[in-house]
Amino acid sequence: MGDWFETVVDHDVSEQDALLLADRVTRHFIGKRVVRAELSDCTLGSPGHAPDTGVLSYLREVDEHLLSLRINGFVAEGGRSVHVAPSLEQVTCPRCRVASRALEPLG
Repeated sequence: MGDWFETVVDHDVSEQDALLLADRVTRHFIGKRVVRAELSDCTLGSPGHAPDTGVLSYLREVDEHLLSLRINGFVAEGGRSVHVAPSLEQVTCPRCRVASRALEPLG
C-alpha cells in the first residue's frame, strides 16, 4: 500500500458542475480502462474504482504489484472536502489568505 494520494481541484467550477465533472472523469477513465467499472473497497474511504490494465500505459516505470494491491483505488468527488494530515499545523485559504490553527473541527 502506498502512503500518499493525489488531489486534483478545479477552483473555478460550481459545486453542481463539480459533480457532473467528477462523473465525466470517472466514465472517461473507465472507458480507457484506467480503472474498473465496478465499485469495490479499494480505497480507505468511500467505495472506489480499482486500477485496470489501461493504467499501465500511463506509468513512467512499470510497477508489477500495482494491479494486485488491495488499497489502490480511484474516487472522483464533487463538492467541498478537507483531508487533514496528522502532522498538519495550519491551513491557509488560497483565496482570502486567512490562516487557521483550529484544525480539530476539520478532522
